[in-house]
Amino acid sequence: MHSVFDITRNGSLPTEDRDEVCCSLLTDGTISDSNSAFCALVMLPRPKLIGRNFFDFCDKNDRDPIRECLASIQSQTDPTHFEIPVYPVSGDARLVDWTANLRMPSHPAAGEVILTGRDVTESRSYQRALQKLIAIGNDGNLSLDQRIPEILGVTHRYFGMRFGVVNRMAGNRVEVTHLADKTGELSEGMKFPGEDTYCGSIVRRGGIVAIPDIAQSDFCKLPAFKRVPLGSLLATPIHVNGRVHGALIFGDDDTRPGPFTTEQLSLLSLAAQWLSYELAAQQRSAELEAREKRYRNLYRHTPVMMHSVDWNGRLVEVSNTWLDQLGYSREEVIGHLAMEFMTEESALQAVAERMPGSAIHSDNQSGSYVFRRKDGSTVDIEMSSIGDWSELSSSGMAGSISSIPGQEPWSPTGSGPEVSLCVLIDVTERNRAQVSRAEANARLMRANEGLKRFNLIASHDLQEPLRKIRAFGSMLEKEATGNLSEDSVYAMRAMINSSKRLSALVEDLLAYTRQSNEGYDIEPVNFTSLLHNIAATTAIEQNIGPGTFEIGALPVIRSGRVPLERLFSNLLSNAVKYRSPERALKVQVLCEYRDSGKELEIIVRDNGIGIPESQIERVFEPFRRLCTRSEISGSGIGLAICRMVAARHGWQLNARQAPGCGTDFCLAIPARDVIGAGPGRDERAPGPPAIDVARPGKAQPA
Repeated sequence: MHSVFDITRNGSLPTEDRDEVCCSLLTDGTISDSNSAFCALVMLPRPKLIGRNFFDFCDKNDRDPIRECLASIQSQTDPTHFEIPVYPVSGDARLVDWTANLRMPSHPAAGEVILTGRDVTESRSYQRALQKLIAIGNDGNLSLDQRIPEILGVTHRYFGMRFGVVNRMAGNRVEVTHLADKTGELSEGMKFPGEDTYCGSIVRRGGIVAIPDIAQSDFCKLPAFKRVPLGSLLATPIHVNGRVHGALIFGDDDTRPGPFTTEQLSLLSLAAQWLSYELAAQQRSAELEAREKRYRNLYRHTPVMMHSVDWNGRLVEVSNTWLDQLGYSREEVIGHLAMEFMTEESALQAVAERMPGSAIHSDNQSGSYVFRRKDGSTVDIEMSSIGDWSELSSSGMAGSISSIPGQEPWSPTGSGPEVSLCVLIDVTERNRAQVSRAEANARLMRANEGLKRFNLIASHDLQEPLRKIRAFGSMLEKEATGNLSEDSVYAMRAMINSSKRLSALVEDLLAYTRQSNEGYDIEPVNFTSLLHNIAATTAIEQNIGPGTFEIGALPVIRSGRVPLERLFSNLLSNAVKYRSPERALKVQVLCEYRDSGKELEIIVRDNGIGIPESQIERVFEPFRRLCTRSEISGSGIGLAICRMVAARHGWQLNARQAPGCGTDFCLAIPARDVIGAGPGRDERAPGPPAIDVARPGKAQPA
């Protein structure tokens, strides 16, 4: 491109193929020469243009400033710039950026001014439209619902076409969501089949559609053209979050004399991108609003008592269950301190314990408080809170709380952020149950104390008369046997035997009551060794051969040694007492693991008279006997003691009929109480680790 200095150097105007508009003016503004571009601008041929005044094509308000600019030109090296609209003889004004220079003094036409200009109408219009779009984006007073119509309005005015519309595609339907320059033919909310609209074809093309004359394009074949016959069309698809949303379309009834400019296509693309951003923000806002509504609905309808407080301890939200439990309405509680709904003692406790909202904190807290219902009754509450003070800490608000004396930071129309969520559990019934249980425990302890006193009385006061009856009865029997009749001797001996049985019964009853109250010293017990000792003692007491008992290898058991010895002593003694006269007595002690090694079962199996299946559970009841005292001696309380010992260890003792004949007494012991492996036990099978039996103090819970 030639500069103005090139023009002045040879004294001629630009050639006809130049893009600049150019003319030469005399000092009074008369046009002395022009190029064809200037002639086209003002729409006059050169013969009619020469001799006319340049100011005839300017607004009257611009004439004086232009004269001042031309008069200020001092030399050809000091050009003057100004920008004014030029009005042709017909049509719209065009904005031209002018540069004015003097011709060189040596030239015969010295004193003339050469004006070289560039049509900036489109670029300035584009810049103004872009600035308006930027202003809309920066306007914080506009909501998301207001931004899209504003953007559409700016672009519609820039293009100067009949209508502008934002369409949204939903399946095979197209909906008009936003409309500019409502002509009555379209309205927001209208829906059309996708094949009956321009939108579907524009989306399928996938890019900008700029058609100056639709009749000369394939768009004239669309059903939409027959319904809305446009002259020109400018449109582009809109994508939101990577998916097709719809299209931005501008249409006009008239055709255009030339193609759409680069600036127009650029602004259309920018507007579509801007709308895409705003639509995405609108979608996010709608999603957030829906999530908040869903959260609020879940919060309020949760079956748990919940409330949220701000950093000042005031309620900002409560669940419906909270309201139902305490009997208030939401309007009666929102904005009030949570402590206002507590008893006075609990409110003081809340302050002392820095209850959520009473002081800045970040730790989770829990505590027990008493809340007041609206009717004046109280409810015991276990409250847990989750606090989030990070926002306050980062904003510096935490350090300024209560720093302004007399200023209340909360107001009903603008509460602080929800920084603590509290979950409240009604524990009134639980507390009452705990009180009842404590009272029951106290009564039980008093009963146990009474039982202990009874044991002392029974062991001394009851046994003393019995001993005297036996002693004096024996003396009388020795001295008066020859002087008494046979019936008197029988009665005397029955009295002595009854006193002995009563004494034994008292001893067994004392053993039963002691067993139900005494504690056990738990230690590792070598079960094999213990059973062999019990079997040897039982064989001596019952006068039977030691080969009667078959005891296999048994594991080490974590238990009380003394009660365990009493349990198996009773089981072995019962096996001997209830033997069958038809076969030689044989008693076996076996063990096996069940339930994949989770339980050890120890079995005492005899071949005695057995127990009828209907009587199996009844034999564990105190004083329950299968035979009369004349047949087999005993008080009938031994098996009851055995089951009590098992239960106190957390074990189970049951009976069943043995294979063939006799009875199996089965003791089920959890694997946690088994130390080491017994016979047939796979050392790799799951179970508790073995410990050193010689060091019982090292036994650990399995």
